[in-house]
Amino acid sequence: MVHIVNFWLKEEYNNPETRAAFEQGLQAICDIPIATQANWGTPAAVKERPVVDSSWDYNIVANFNSVADHDTYQVHEVHEKFLSDFRHLWEKVYILDSELQG
Repeated sequence: MVHIVNFWLKEEYNNPETRAAFEQGLQAICDIPIATQANWGTPAAVKERPVVDSSWDYNIVANFNSVADHDTYQVHEVHEKFLSDFRHLWEKVYILDSELQG
């Protein structure tokens, strides 16, 4: 399964120091070994199109072998620390979870 999380930071926290700390937190949760692959990113500089949403600040894309592994990741101490340390920074979070087929 794939777990995609987009983050919109509150304007008052959108500064270089806070972004650097947030990026370290993102990297920490990407390094949780239960994910088969995990990366964080920022919007790509692609041509604007009506179907592309580039309004978010950061995202994570994580792959898991199963929903059970995803659920284990959700309660991992590093993930819990990330939520505790950084949830006050975001205005909005949007999550897409998908069980891939083929």
